[in-house]
Amino acid sequence: MSEEMGKTEKFVLNIDESDYDKKYVEPPAEQNKISKKKTKKKRRWLRNLIWAVVIVGLSVSFGICLVLFAVDMYPVTETNAVEIEIHIPQGATVKEIADILHKEHEAENGKMYRIIDYPLGFRLVSKLSNADGTYNYGAYNISTADSYATIIEKLQVPSTRHVETMRITFKEGLTLGQMADVYADAMVDKMKETDNDENDLKRMKESHRNKFLKACEKDYNLEFEKYIQPNALILKKYEGYLFPDTYEFYVDDEADVVVLRMLKEFQNRVVAPLYGQIGDSGMTFDQVITLASIVQNEAGDTGQLSGVAGVFRNRLAVPDRFPRLESDPTKLYSRTVVDVYSNNLEQIKSYNTYEGTGLPPGPISSPSFEAVKAVLNPDKSEYFYFCHNIETKEVFYGKTLAEHEQNLYKAGIWR
Repeated sequence: MSEEMGKTEKFVLNIDESDYDKKYVEPPAEQNKISKKKTKKKRRWLRNLIWAVVIVGLSVSFGICLVLFAVDMYPVTETNAVEIEIHIPQGATVKEIADILHKEHEAENGKMYRIIDYPLGFRLVSKLSNADGTYNYGAYNISTADSYATIIEKLQVPSTRHVETMRITFKEGLTLGQMADVYADAMVDKMKETDNDENDLKRMKESHRNKFLKACEKDYNLEFEKYIQPNALILKKYEGYLFPDTYEFYVDDEADVVVLRMLKEFQNRVVAPLYGQIGDSGMTFDQVITLASIVQNEAGDTGQLSGVAGVFRNRLAVPDRFPRLESDPTKLYSRTVVDVYSNNLEQIKSYNTYEGTGLPPGPISSPSFEAVKAVLNPDKSEYFYFCHNIETKEVFYGKTLAEHEQNLYKAGIWR
């Protein structure tokens, strides 16, 4: 290695140390203000641009909706216009009439049509026209080309075709299958007036029964359905949720109209007034309805509902002592309904509370409002057993098994 290459070079930083003593001097105030004004101006411009885009977008959307509503309200001449027969129930509200007009109806060509596309728009026009409360009931022919004003005028004229109605009573404690029988019997009774052929009436009854049960398999997506806990062992999803009562229907109402009406009655007359209490009961929504369906079938009369409910609530509270509810109506439902529709042994067993533990996976019938209320407000007692006199329906309560066995003699069940 050469001598020059072995020397260490000395590096010197070219920095004036006096620079460290200099203070930072801010730019002139005027220059600062100009810079801030430019920034604010840019932000204001961007904000105004965003608002302009939003306003234009809303205006376009509103304009499109307005055009569509105007076309629906004052339809141009339709070459493919069809007449639809609709039935307006007696006492129908404007909202109900608008929903009927919005619902799809089958025309003579077999295709489905809506008379109006905007129910809210129809209600608004009706309100502004002072037509609310002036509508009549019955059958009407409405064209898909009719304007809202024309429809309103037509419905204000008394109909000469009042569709015949019928009353059907569904008693509490009935299964869906039993309700289907009641519905089918009512439909056949009407047909007996014009058809006396026994074979025809038998076929018609079976047809109406099947239509009712088929309607119970549809999805109606009502509010109360979201409270039901999913359970793969449930046999029929709407079992227990068709409200038992006396209804008036048009004779030509489809089965799904009947089923939907009964489901809505359950939602309005059971769920709406009692949902708060159900939430405070310590039981889930479907457990309350399931137990109510059992209590409904176990009680001899309305006065016994709370007492019977109290016994079952006591047994459910101590599952170690009473793992099974041992309710006869559940055994009957398991053998005569579940066993008919299912070959799933686990499912069949789960509905029989002599074999399955706790409550069945779902209701076994449609309980009354009083039965649901009894489950939420049971009699406070120390009873864990009860039995009835088969003839008098008198109920006997017991605290222990020995006391219960004595009651079985008193009730005439054991001799």
